[in-house]
Amino acid sequence: MLDNKHVLRVDQDELETVIPQSGGLVRIVNGAYRCSNARLMRVDTDKFCAKVKIEKGVYDGRVRNAIDYEDICKLA
Repeated sequence: MLDNKHVLRVDQDELETVIPQSGGLVRIVNGAYRCSNARLMRVDTDKFCAKVKIEKGVYDGRVRNAIDYEDICKLA
């Protein structure tokens, strides 16, 4: 798809969030901190949330203790 520039339509229900290992970079895609880059500090698998420290964006340095999996994604 990247080579031939074709567009692929995928239903939202068919997508899954990719969470990196602790220390990996994520992008916040929903909520007040949308469009900020952050470092994943810890994952809480029981509550389906993560602790992140914002590294790039308006809120530099802030730590969010419980951001939902759906609100972040792994940065390549």
